[in-house]
Amino acid sequence: MNATDFDRLYGKGREHRRKFATASGSSPLAAFFTRPEAHPPVIGFGLPTSRLPQPLVVTVGINPSTNEFVGRPPPLPLVDDPEVQWKAQTNYFVPSRKNAPYEEWFSLSARFLRASGLAPTSGTNPCSPYSEGLAVHLDLSPVVTNAFTQTMSAQIKLAKKAGDRDREAAIKKSAVEMLSDGLREVLAPALTAIRKVNDISCIVVFGCSLRGAGTPVINEVLRDRLVPRGTTMAVGDATVGWAESSSINIEALPESLRALALSAVSQQAAEPDFASLPIALVSQSPSYWRRQNTLLTTIDEIGRACRRTRQQ
Repeated sequence: MNATDFDRLYGKGREHRRKFATASGSSPLAAFFTRPEAHPPVIGFGLPTSRLPQPLVVTVGINPSTNEFVGRPPPLPLVDDPEVQWKAQTNYFVPSRKNAPYEEWFSLSARFLRASGLAPTSGTNPCSPYSEGLAVHLDLSPVVTNAFTQTMSAQIKLAKKAGDRDREAAIKKSAVEMLSDGLREVLAPALTAIRKVNDISCIVVFGCSLRGAGTPVINEVLRDRLVPRGTTMAVGDATVGWAESSSINIEALPESLRALALSAVSQQAAEPDFASLPIALVSQSPSYWRRQNTLLTTIDEIGRACRRTRQQ
């Protein structure tokens, strides 16, 4: 990705922020944002600026955390300027940078990538393979919200308690619209810009599953856009017959992992920007692991299960 691509995407990110984050207080998404205009859009973390000797793994989450802009100094500068953010976001994982990454999230994501073998590395940095240029992170939406899944769940509970089904439906619909817009306007073009110079070996989507687990809004956004009908996915202790493009022997998964609803790797994707890229869907996310104080050995086990299912 070059500075011109970034500047164009940054403009798209600002427009996306204006469309959803700075809506009126009556918007179903109003509770998701406190000071949306204060946070610059985040196009990506560790964006590559030159041709790398090996293919990249791309991890995908919901959206950036407010923790990216907290600290002295914060991981990212609280400056809404594309030139400043270009330098900060491309150099995000550079070990010598004085602004340390948000390790509570990225160290867990990195742990999964190492255990799964999707980005093998012998690096000792907690954020390796990101810190070695072997992985890059993108989000469905480039704008910061108050903890997305918790806020959405809380707002839906309030609507249910009040018996307001219309508001409950409006919250879900608006969240889907926001993530769909981010996918279309920023994430997919960012992948295209990366692929102009670098190869991508795999996309890992956290918090997504085709049945029963994962984050419902992510599932709805990605089900028909990222994973086409015609893809066999392993979900929990059952195989969903979307296609014959991959065959998963769910019996190979340890009994303790079946309840985690780990989705295995598909062989193709529907969007042109994702064409021919294997996609790993992991129903849990680093945010979930952090909130639940998940043991690192459990994350390793999930990663190894993903490696086994991909090899079958």
